Amino acid sequence: MLRTISTILVCIGLAACQTSSEVNKPGEESARVVRAWNICKSDWKGAEAQQVYDACSRVISEAEDTFWQAGAYNNRSLVLRYWGRQAEELADLNDAIRLNPEYAAAHNNRGWVYAMRGDFALAFADFEEALRLKPDSALAHNNYAWFLAETGDYEAASRHAERAVALT
Repeated sequence: MLRTISTILVCIGLAACQTSSEVNKPGEESARVVRAWNICKSDWKGAEAQQVYDACSRVISEAEDTFWQAGAYNNRSLVLRYWGRQAEELADLNDAIRLNPEYAAAHNNRGWVYAMRGDFALAFADFEEALRLKPDSALAHNNYAWFLAETGDYEAASRHAERAVALT
């Protein structure tokens, strides 16, 4: 059963992290902030991590709308994850959720951090919240399935893995 779940999770090809590329039309921002956001939200490779980190930091410090700031905190947290700076990653995700409590991607990402730290009750709560906020998120179902399998709830893990596959 565990092998089947693991195979499904690998086969759907989803990464464990979720960026925020879709910022719903927030308030008007300066052209500089918009340019920075376009870099901050981009898919990046390792060599571009510093550029993305700097762009996200610029959005955080210069954007007037907290929606943009929350997205930048979420995306910057992924660079911090890449660099292995888990405490700062968690701090950025906490800031993203503080600014936008309805931010499913940030809850999903924070659930992943908590799971990696062994804080299973907190991980469970964040994965549940991510799915409450965005029930059709294949990535959230995928990550939750992995978490449930890791904690021994194979039946629920299988259901969420199947849902993730159906959504892709």
